[in-house]
Amino acid sequence: MARPVPCGVSLLRAALLSTAALSLLAAPAALARVGVTSATDGDPLGKPPTQPERVLRIGIDVQANEAITTGSNDRAHLVFLDGTSLTVGPNARVIIDKFVFDPATKTGELAVNASKGVFRLVGGKISKTQPITITTPSSTIGIRGGITVFAVEQTATSSTFVFGDKMTVTGQGQTQTATRPGSQIVTNFGSQPGQPSLIAQGALAGLLGQLEGKSGSNTQGTNNIPAGSGSGAGQNSIKTAEQGAQNFSQQNNGQPPTQNPILLNQTAVAFNQQLNNALSTAISTATSNSPQQQVQQALQDRNSQPNNNPQPDPPANTQVIVTLGRFIGATPYTNFNYSENGLVVTPVASANKPLQPTGVVTDRNRVEITTGDGHSIVVPWHPTGSPFPIAPIVDQQLGVLVGTGYVSPDGKFFAYVFNNGANQKVGFFGGEPTTLRSHLPTSGIVAYDVTNLAGSTRLPFANGTVGDDPNLQAVKDVSKLLAVFAPQTLALNQPAGNQKSAAMQASIAISGTGAAQKSYMGVMVGYYFPDLSTVSVGFGGNYVGTYRLDSHSGPNLLVSAISTPSTGASNAIYGDNADYMVMTPDKLATTYTTRGGVVNSISTTRTSQASADVGLQNSTANDYFGVNAAGRTSTPESVGQSRTTRTLTGFIAGLIDQRRDTGDGSIFNTKAFGTGSSRPNLTLTTDASTNQATATIRRVALGAGNSDRATIRLGNPDTGGQSAFIDDNTYAMTGGNVTVRRGGGISPTASTALVSANTNPTALNGLYNAAEVTPCTCAFLSWGFWGGDIRYGAHGSNVTDRINLATYVAGTLTSAVQMPNTGTATYVGDMVGNVRNGGASYVAVGGYTNQWNFATRTGAVSISNFDGTSYRGGTAMVGNTPQFTGGFAATNSTGRVGTLNGAFFNNGAVPAAGQAGSFGVTGPNYTAAGTFKAQR
Repeated sequence: MARPVPCGVSLLRAALLSTAALSLLAAPAALARVGVTSATDGDPLGKPPTQPERVLRIGIDVQANEAITTGSNDRAHLVFLDGTSLTVGPNARVIIDKFVFDPATKTGELAVNASKGVFRLVGGKISKTQPITITTPSSTIGIRGGITVFAVEQTATSSTFVFGDKMTVTGQGQTQTATRPGSQIVTNFGSQPGQPSLIAQGALAGLLGQLEGKSGSNTQGTNNIPAGSGSGAGQNSIKTAEQGAQNFSQQNNGQPPTQNPILLNQTAVAFNQQLNNALSTAISTATSNSPQQQVQQALQDRNSQPNNNPQPDPPANTQVIVTLGRFIGATPYTNFNYSENGLVVTPVASANKPLQPTGVVTDRNRVEITTGDGHSIVVPWHPTGSPFPIAPIVDQQLGVLVGTGYVSPDGKFFAYVFNNGANQKVGFFGGEPTTLRSHLPTSGIVAYDVTNLAGSTRLPFANGTVGDDPNLQAVKDVSKLLAVFAPQTLALNQPAGNQKSAAMQASIAISGTGAAQKSYMGVMVGYYFPDLSTVSVGFGGNYVGTYRLDSHSGPNLLVSAISTPSTGASNAIYGDNADYMVMTPDKLATTYTTRGGVVNSISTTRTSQASADVGLQNSTANDYFGVNAAGRTSTPESVGQSRTTRTLTGFIAGLIDQRRDTGDGSIFNTKAFGTGSSRPNLTLTTDASTNQATATIRRVALGAGNSDRATIRLGNPDTGGQSAFIDDNTYAMTGGNVTVRRGGGISPTASTALVSANTNPTALNGLYNAAEVTPCTCAFLSWGFWGGDIRYGAHGSNVTDRINLATYVAGTLTSAVQMPNTGTATYVGDMVGNVRNGGASYVAVGGYTNQWNFATRTGAVSISNFDGTSYRGGTAMVGNTPQFTGGFAATNSTGRVGTLNGAFFNNGAVPAAGQAGSFGVTGPNYTAAGTFKAQR
């Protein structure tokens, strides 16, 4: 008879300690031995590949390639050499396909083939580094360092994730991943796996019942843990059951069978009953309380009530806190190969791992944080909402650490960043995710301050090469991260809709003038969406940046996915009202399909990725791993005052730096775009109901000559995370769906970003001051910057077009009938453009004046101090349109001449209130292109 377990001690833990004592018989010739039969019920059969079939009894070896078969009243419990255990239910068949284990390195491989029956697998040492593989007729299951219960039939396989790192299920070329305890994935034969879904409380009872012995229903007393709530179970029983599930996995990882047998007088009935009762309670807890039980307990402790089973008081001045988060090491990935794999990398588990769900604050100023693999570190705990220095810490694994910490005033978010002995960044972040107890906001605009955790002053999302440059640091304009929220409406059997909760952030820095100039532009756009892998809400999007640190080279491209990492029970969005957010370069995306106008499938994928810094001169890509944190701050009063659904028309122009790789080497060229016609080439649309914006750029010259014309679309509303519309003056979009209208041999892809100038209103102040130019306020116009990268094959070459700080301007065009036909007006404003002067590339500004005669439909143009040169010329209307064109020439001896193409724009009900358009300048070894804007 099984020994009763004392009150307050996990029954599961007791069963597992007993299991750990089971060991292998010393069989001198058992070269193929992979484990031992540790418990049986009935007469389960084992058929080694070269021996007769035999009845499995306690202590009998299990061999490689052995087939295990059970009848309707049979069960078997097997323990492998690495500590993995497999429970085989009745009417089952399984073959041990492969077992390789090196005790010295604690690594190996375990694969089984289950053709029918109910099974429970608890991972041992092998599963710490390599998923255990279970092949069934319908799918392939992988389990890392934890527990799964699976039922196999010829027509379907259901697998339930009980505890551990994750469980994957693959079928028909698609993989689904479960990371939340209590998640079940069902795969029908010949079909792809279904989405992970939480099982109903108590739904495992039938499966676990099949793993019990014949007399299981008659067992009484303390061997049963109640599966319900009530006074008999209570929070203590739930807590021990959840902890027991963790101990089960940890015990197996640490206690493989030994060579000296100890046969225990314990029946399979008692063993399985204890185990199943504890697992059932743990699953019940996980599915009824959305986070892991430890987290729930910590949340409840904040407002603790007396209970019927009081525990000993903790040490004075201690507090259990929620620490869901991640540790990020110096090298969290390998296998970066941009030319072959793009941004996709292989994660290094030891350098990118989750934290334990809870930690303990002691003496009110120290906290112990523990990673998922059991490594603990004690650091200062100062919940002041301000960064604080951390004196050197000596850690056995990480060495000497010196760094900075941050803890929010309510203690629900923390971040620690250190330099190790090799001056590499390591750190961890965590706290209480928003979706544990509440929901993200469903309306309104929220502002966040963004901190690049690689350096508190580094430009957000950038690497140290450009992000730490002192010249750019001195003039940087870093916007708030602005988020506009809406209800999360994506759900099965509901209309899809395009309403999004979206966010954006942009930074622009332009230092110096002319050949001494350095410049940078970086834009991040993303959106919030359901993450089915954690059953929470995640954030995902993209970052695109361009920069020049030397006017004679570049521009370089910075490109990265952006997402909130998984904390195991949620995403890295923290606080009661989404007060903090952490973002890494991994790609997180939820996609869906529709049928009959409603959503019929939803899937979430998370891909390990790095960020890249891609050169133009040699196409070399240098990788980095940016971790950025956003903390909620006050939203500026001016933000969100005007949000209009509208379509604007305008002009976009600048210079393209081009690289063409041919069989004879690389050819570099700089050419203007957007300057050849008075017809507007930009359409800009904003939608206040969906929080989205789109832009269409037409007639962009791609290829070696001007025969290839492309249309580029940004902010695709059907693809989440490509645009954010905050208000009429603040919006951004990324992407670039490129369509070639004419010309052959082009298959383009694009990574570009467009952002309104009001997002970074001081970015050009240094240039305006140096040129003594007053910029046009032009509040009725919308203008800003565009940059990025377009790659394609053209005429036998691989071509890269790189754009850095090109400009656009848009508004409401004056119609032909609205144009005045008498009187005069003077339009005064400014112009901004890209310049290529000799071998130097930079951004320049100038003043613009057009004295217009409405009767003669002509204007006299003067341009002051654009890149140090002034110009004069004339313009005239184009037919019966609101558009005009003209030319100008330098007033000095530079020999530079230019073209001007533009149109008149309304200010509300006032027609022809402004002018805007594009310009181009050429001269000896000189090219410039950009846009202008002016008002009466």
